[in-house]
Amino acid sequence: MQTVRILLMSYTLVFLCSAESGGELCERLKKEPVDWPALGIVLNSQPTKVVLDCLKESFYAFKTKADKQAVAAALVEIGGDSQVGKNDDQMIFNYLSQLAEAAIDHDAPMFMKYDAAGRIVRKEYNLDFEKWCRQNNVGVEQEIRLQVFDLPEDVRFLSGTLDARSVPILKRGILSHNPWIAEASARSLGLQDRTEVVPVLLLAIEQLPGEAKEVVASALPLFNSVEAAKAFQKFIPDVQRRESWTRESTKYRLAHQKRVRARSEKSF
Repeated sequence: MQTVRILLMSYTLVFLCSAESGGELCERLKKEPVDWPALGIVLNSQPTKVVLDCLKESFYAFKTKADKQAVAAALVEIGGDSQVGKNDDQMIFNYLSQLAEAAIDHDAPMFMKYDAAGRIVRKEYNLDFEKWCRQNNVGVEQEIRLQVFDLPEDVRFLSGTLDARSVPILKRGILSHNPWIAEASARSLGLQDRTEVVPVLLLAIEQLPGEAKEVVASALPLFNSVEAAKAFQKFIPDVQRRESWTRESTKYRLAHQKRVRARSEKSF
């Protein structure tokens, strides 16, 4: 979901910039639920202090967790290119990092059950997962939604900022038994050129069951590493699937580069 938002904001929404005044943009940024096109305009420009103040006001005012995270992520990403304000910036970063760390520390067994060949068994759950749900009085469907959507999204909001302060957290994230959390962490570390994590990442992928390996290995093309490239072929032997993941990784990297360039060229 986060990848789709990044690509939409980077490749489409930038063209809306010329038609939007700062005042109109502020009014849109203040409304909840979050206005994704408006947020995309901000991320693809040099926002003025007025616009940044509107964003900060929205962060403190918004009540919905996902909306608050979206605004926080935008402010942290912009923080490296403009004056968000040191106190605000650290507080906002802490909000994102605490949610990401809680997601990484979530200790419930994964719901997927695998057969002897490492394939996911459909419509059946891991027995340890079912036992954990009973012991913790948590609904099975509720926990599955957490594992597949909510917890990985908590990590993606932080990882997508490419903020250097996130690196220690994401280094723990690649060790997560949740493949979507590990994948989100690995993608960000790859984009931040943290090739020193590759040996640890590859060991972590080795320990994952069957189909979960490909989820995390899909991030390997983002690392400028011969070791990562060889492992990518090993973990995803199908050529067409490798080509598909490589294309997605290229789009992901170009989207971030486009946003950084746009912030150096356009102002609002």
